[in-house]
Amino acid sequence: MFCFTDLRRYVLILALGLWVGGFTFYALIVLPASHDVLGDRFTSGLITRGVTIWLNRLGVVAILFMFCDMLASRRNGCRWVTATLFVAWLVVAGSHIEIFVLHLKLSGLIDGGQIADAASFRSIHTFYERVSTVQWVACLVFLAFSLLAWRRSDSSVESRDASPHST
Repeated sequence: MFCFTDLRRYVLILALGLWVGGFTFYALIVLPASHDVLGDRFTSGLITRGVTIWLNRLGVVAILFMFCDMLASRRNGCRWVTATLFVAWLVVAGSHIEIFVLHLKLSGLIDGGQIADAASFRSIHTFYERVSTVQWVACLVFLAFSLLAWRRSDSSVESRDASPHST
């Protein structure tokens, strides 16, 4: 029987799949292809920054679903699983705030299709890429530990349901 717990988990997987999968496809396929076709990273970046805006919006939604699932899964019977989920979520949420700030700074350095301060832009963009990578890894850790928490939660429900004292 399909229940709210199943729906919550399903929606979380869809949200993470769209966001993290979209980011992975963007980083591995779209960026290199756009650099090859356009021959210029800056021109490519002007086009693809619209994609990052949407990825960042999807991230907000996914982070909210992650938070809801983390709260619902906190009684999985293992403190280190819960603690790891919480730390991973904090890294994801904190890095997402930083990504929004960095994106605004990068956009502020572009004036009329030109970079106002190339050295600052390069430095901020490099940091932006590193924060994005840390966030991506934290999302994968969160997903792996969510699966572990769900399995532990499901086994405790099954053992409680199989107990001769359950009604």
